[in-house]
Amino acid sequence: MISLAGGMPNSDLMDIEGLDAACRTWLSDSPAKSRYQYSLTEGEPSLRQMISDRFLSYDQGVDIDDVLITTGSQQGLELAFHVAVAPGEKVIVERPTYLAALQILDIAGIEMASAGGDEDGIALDEVEDLARSSKVGAVYVVPDFANPTGRVMALERRRALIELSEKYGFYIIEDNPYGKLRFSGQELPTIHQLARSMGSHNCIHVASFSKFISPGLRVGWVTAEPSLLRDMVIMKQSKDLHTSTMSQNIVSHYLASGRLEANLDKAMQGYRQRMHALADALNSELAGSISFTRPEGGMFLWGTLEQDVEASTLLQLALEEGVAFVPGAEFYPAEARYEGANQMRLSYSGITPEQAGPAVMRLKSALRKLG
Repeated sequence: MISLAGGMPNSDLMDIEGLDAACRTWLSDSPAKSRYQYSLTEGEPSLRQMISDRFLSYDQGVDIDDVLITTGSQQGLELAFHVAVAPGEKVIVERPTYLAALQILDIAGIEMASAGGDEDGIALDEVEDLARSSKVGAVYVVPDFANPTGRVMALERRRALIELSEKYGFYIIEDNPYGKLRFSGQELPTIHQLARSMGSHNCIHVASFSKFISPGLRVGWVTAEPSLLRDMVIMKQSKDLHTSTMSQNIVSHYLASGRLEANLDKAMQGYRQRMHALADALNSELAGSISFTRPEGGMFLWGTLEQDVEASTLLQLALEEGVAFVPGAEFYPAEARYEGANQMRLSYSGITPEQAGPAVMRLKSALRKLG
């Protein structure tokens, strides 16, 4: 089975040697009596300082007290939704959007509304219509190499979204797990960075080390204005008290080792090769059947079936041929799943470049069975 379904980093592109060394360094340098003790809910000060210095240095006035360490970005999203959205308020999501965010909102019983999108990001005219006609607590976006579409929100649209948040009083929850995975094009400022430069404190920035260091360590972070962050700390205390001390220190020591930049370059070359291998194979074998846009980073190609074919039907035949993908309908709110009926997410992160051609040939065989 060749899987184009998973959205996980490629183990071959992770710096396992460096992570092992970071773990050994922490074990040898840390005091034995405190090594396995409870830690601060806010997170290890050394890691929070590194995040503030290395990833948030562009934000004037942002420091260690503005950073909360979370158990992956999943927990960060859960905390953000709960503190930003009051009872009776809605969260606006883009169609399509990250499946786990939909699940978190559904489990929490938070009402959703949705707005369409295009290559430049979420449709702001629809966002404004919703904000004008109902109580909106937050707008959730994945502005950089979105899951599932791989799109990047345009700079002017980011600014305009911030202006809408100020006009209507909602928060922007910026989910940014893929921002470091750019392998072409020009890097854009985060919404959080832009908001601060515009004098706005309405953005909650959620990020993670999972996609560019290690997913198994489950370490992420949230940056938000102080009152919101305090509420998140209290909520986190009741959920898991604090993120794994060992995981935090492995990340901290790995960052201190200076190996991240070189490994990021290696990983970006690897993902670029995989993306182009898959895109070239699709263009060669299925140009009249599946349309897509090559992303500038991230892990996903978003495909649209040209024929009147449901992706869920195609998936069953594809599995028989030995290739897997995720049907697009999975990334839409329940009432809009029909919009994704002929769409599909193809992940290139988990394959080798040599597997791209065989994967596409198996998709081609499955499509032939549909006639």
